[in-house]
Amino acid sequence: MIRHPHLLLAAIMAAAAAMPAQAIEPADACQPAPPEPNGSPALRPNPTAVCSYDLKEMYRRLGQIISTPDEQISVEAATVVFGLPPMGSSYDSARQASYTTVMTGIGGWKLRLWLRESAYPLDGTPPAFTRGPRQPHRLVGVDQLDVRYDITITLPEGQDTPGTCMTAAEAAALALSSGRTDDTARSAMMVTHMGPGSPSYVGKDGQRFSVSLRRQAGRLPTEAEMKANCVVSAVFMQPPKKDRTSG
Repeated sequence: MIRHPHLLLAAIMAAAAAMPAQAIEPADACQPAPPEPNGSPALRPNPTAVCSYDLKEMYRRLGQIISTPDEQISVEAATVVFGLPPMGSSYDSARQASYTTVMTGIGGWKLRLWLRESAYPLDGTPPAFTRGPRQPHRLVGVDQLDVRYDITITLPEGQDTPGTCMTAAEAAALALSSGRTDDTARSAMMVTHMGPGSPSYVGKDGQRFSVSLRRQAGRLPTEAEMKANCVVSAVFMQPPKKDRTSG
């Protein structure tokens, strides 16, 4: 019987920080399931996948991305770290590849991954991708693209508590121990209408990780709020190589 699950989670995430993101994951951890409607006739149905791992393992895999800010994020990297089947694009575009996949796993957790690889401006030239429903072929290197993961997690009933999830404080500790710097205060200044600023961390190669808190009273999150909030909404952003700074 595990008496201190929060200690187990911390140990798992600490181990993840020492491992390369693409070195250890089986390719078949998640199997394709029937697609779900997208809600727009202009978009293809969202692929879905049923994964053979539980909530703690899902957070461990998410922790690998947080812990490797110098690795180029991409559709291939996301496929490997989560063990996904090949993803298909949501629509045809010569300047953007957009993918949405809905994952479910043991215990009833759900994760929605919206992933974009973009060449801005989207109405510019030359083409950056071939067109087609399968994973579009890149005509430029992925490091020349703006890449973004938007992750939304739905937790099983009763699992939205510290000790069963990854908290924002635990995610922040992973981010900082991996060499990211805390950019929360500066990011909060850019929020319009004086809304709350999300915890935000940036790597030396410009890759940004941020997490939204569901319960935050002030402009900046307190230590207590960071410890009380589970990670249920996270964003990773990687600028094209020509736009990267030292953070």
